[in-house]
Amino acid sequence: MKNYYKTLGINTKATDADIKKAYKRLALMFHPDVNKSKDASAKFIEINEAYETLIDPQSRAGYDVALEESLSAPRHRQPRPFEFDNNIPYAEGVTGTDTNTRVEHTQTTRDLRSMVLRIIRGLILWAIVHAILNALAGK
Repeated sequence: MKNYYKTLGINTKATDADIKKAYKRLALMFHPDVNKSKDASAKFIEINEAYETLIDPQSRAGYDVALEESLSAPRHRQPRPFEFDNNIPYAEGVTGTDTNTRVEHTQTTRDLRSMVLRIIRGLILWAIVHAILNALAGK
C-alpha cells in the first residue's frame, strides 16, 4: 500500500493546512509543464492521488485505518519455486487457519511434484534411448 504521507513528506498528524502546503510545493516542483524529467508526470499523478485522499476527512479516516492494518500485518516473503518457506512452521501450513499459508505450501508441493515427475520422465527417456543405442551398436 502506498504511503501518501511519505509521498507528500508530512507526518500522520498533519493538519489540512500542512497537507495543502506540501501539495502545492510538490505540485509546482513535479508539474509536467515545469519538470521535463521522464518520471515527473507519474510523480505528479501520485502527488494528486495522495492529496485527494488526505484532504477529504472521510477518505483520510478510511485510508488511515487501512494503512495501520497494512503496517501492522506480518510480512511473509513469497517462497521461490521449489523452496519451502522456512519462516513458517510446517504444521501451521498444513493445519493452521491461515489459508494463504496453506495455498503457498500447496502450490510449492505441486511445483515440487511436477519437478520430480519431469526428472523421472527424463531419466526414463534417457534409459530407453540408451537401451536402443546399445541394441543398435550390438552390445
